[in-house]
Amino acid sequence: MEKTLTSRQFSVLAFTAAIAVKMFMLPSLLVAEAGRNGYIWMLVYVAIDLAALALIAVAAVKAKRSFYELTESVLGRIGARVLLVLCAAYILFKMTLMLSEVNVFFSEAMYENFSWPVYLIPLLAVLAYAAARSPRVVGRTAEITLPFVAASMLLLFVLSATKPDYANLLPVLRESRGAVFDYTLWLGDFSPLAVFIGKIERKKRTGTKLMLAGLAAGLAVVAFTVILSAEYGNISGLIEYGHNLGGLPTHSGSQNFGRLDLLVFAVWMTAVFLKLMLYLYAFVRHVLFVLRLNTPAAAYVVSALAVAAVYALSVFVFPTQAAVYGAATGAVLRLLALPEQVGIPVVAVTAALVKHVRERRRTHDQS
Repeated sequence: MEKTLTSRQFSVLAFTAAIAVKMFMLPSLLVAEAGRNGYIWMLVYVAIDLAALALIAVAAVKAKRSFYELTESVLGRIGARVLLVLCAAYILFKMTLMLSEVNVFFSEAMYENFSWPVYLIPLLAVLAYAAARSPRVVGRTAEITLPFVAASMLLLFVLSATKPDYANLLPVLRESRGAVFDYTLWLGDFSPLAVFIGKIERKKRTGTKLMLAGLAAGLAVVAFTVILSAEYGNISGLIEYGHNLGGLPTHSGSQNFGRLDLLVFAVWMTAVFLKLMLYLYAFVRHVLFVLRLNTPAAAYVVSALAVAAVYALSVFVFPTQAAVYGAATGAVLRLLALPEQVGIPVVAVTAALVKHVRERRRTHDQS
């Protein structure tokens, strides 16, 4: 039997998952579309994901069964497997999208000659090994990396928060433009956490800790988007697909960071690696359930095949930033994301509450 996550590890995973992608690329995308109102739309995105986290928190606290048992109890054997196949397909592209953002950072900001296909191999190998093991491996990795991620976030705000002129945020909600909801594929940060339902140490404040972790991460993401909105809101044409921190001194006329912003983001990148691990862990468990496999060897095989598929998608199918971005903002993949983003939290909480009510009624009848 797999070891359980502690409530602390579960909360740390939620915090890291929330900042990994939203804080890296999405702020720039929203500011490019909505100008000074970019942070307002980020508030909407964060609120949607926190609503999903609330559903998962309720399910995690109430449920005594595993996520897959809950899903099957609501959708039946066939319906549960259809849902999980769709989610697994989405996860493969979501990982490809995250890896493309890692590629953008290292190839355009860090190194002049960066061999992405070569770099990708050891990274995917480590992810495959970790995702095939117990949930405690993912949880411990999150605990170990949290201090580094938190320190890098603090440095990011120290470097950037005093640079912009926040008067540029006014007037609010005037001349809002752009297709701000083309980026819904960047939602769904917390849905993979559902696979840990039934594998978490159930304590009195587990749900509260989880929500506080998600809220703290969401506020950090919004705060960083406020900084970019204030600096680039009136010159959104200059914003690039990336973190854009290094350009703040140029536009604000303050002292340049040198290479410090790049070093900070390189450390912070561990949050993205951890989220990749989380998504791959969820993919492996989905496939094992669909195929009715439950052995360590099968987990390693599925994990290896998954990273091979992600490698092919990243290097051959979507070899450029434009290709990945175009697919990610297209209607097909945004629809494919809905079973994971919406279906997983709704099904989990529905089943958990139904089971909880039935157990209480049974206990009452027996007494």
